[in-house]
Amino acid sequence: MDSFMYQTVGHHAIDLYAEAIGLPLYRRTIQGGSIATDKDYTVTTDDEVEDLYQLLLEVKEEHGIEAVSVGAVLSDYQRVRVENVCQRLGLTSLGYLWRRNQAELLNEMIQCGVEAILIKVASLGLSPKKHLGKSLEEMQGELMYMHDKYELNVCGEGGEYETFTLDCPLFNKKIVLDSIETVMHSDDAFAPVGYLNLIKAHLEDKEIDQSLSFKERLAHLPMKRSSDITFIKSSDEFAPCLLFYSLANVDFSCKTQKISDDIEPQIKQKNDDVWISGIVGKYSGNESLRDITLTAMEQLKCMITLDLNSYRNNNDT
Repeated sequence: MDSFMYQTVGHHAIDLYAEAIGLPLYRRTIQGGSIATDKDYTVTTDDEVEDLYQLLLEVKEEHGIEAVSVGAVLSDYQRVRVENVCQRLGLTSLGYLWRRNQAELLNEMIQCGVEAILIKVASLGLSPKKHLGKSLEEMQGELMYMHDKYELNVCGEGGEYETFTLDCPLFNKKIVLDSIETVMHSDDAFAPVGYLNLIKAHLEDKEIDQSLSFKERLAHLPMKRSSDITFIKSSDEFAPCLLFYSLANVDFSCKTQKISDDIEPQIKQKNDDVWISGIVGKYSGNESLRDITLTAMEQLKCMITLDLNSYRNNNDT
């Protein structure tokens, strides 16, 4: 089926993922369609997003999950809809790949041993007859060439291609394809669309040190971690000229809602640069995303207009 939200090609073999990783699989028939296709999403009857809501509701009730990992890199369409569903369920959406450099990410996946093959192509420069069944490693050079020539998204974020993973560091077993067939969906002269029908596949054991946890198995992999990312300079680098205002113990009308001992309203200033943190929009079950955002923006507005000299931290230099 055609979907703006989900990859449906290869779904017949998706149960092998669960067994390969060793996690339970939850699935649901997509009953809705791509009805609400605007940039923002609101609850829409018979939209395919509501199938995701019902599925995650079931998983939450069964396992008490608190967050959902989302693999979106560039698609605001998918990100916004997953965040909408998570907000309604009181879950955190973890966009751990969001806005990553696609060339860097593609190389990282290959270097980490992710063996994934193209099972659908739908883009200028990609041919079903030539490229279906090839691995990301085999395609890397060609994808980079087509990025330079056609501005193709090398991770397929524009729908240029879809993949099926046969093996990766998280798998306890690897997937082997026994029988496949190529299906031509559209034999367009410039951007033909075709996909692989995975008819039969099986799992094979891997040589893995079972005494190691997932975390230990991933520790040596050459992938970017949060500790590798520098958002702003450390305050220690310019401490002599940094003004710090802690508002934790101050009673003022726009004080933010406190949801953790680790989060408190703070303002830091260096010359004309100002950093504000600790603004929280808390969801208690009744507010809409718009209401929560407006509350947070009012808190920000109020903090900006404060007389900061009244809240200067006595420990500043």
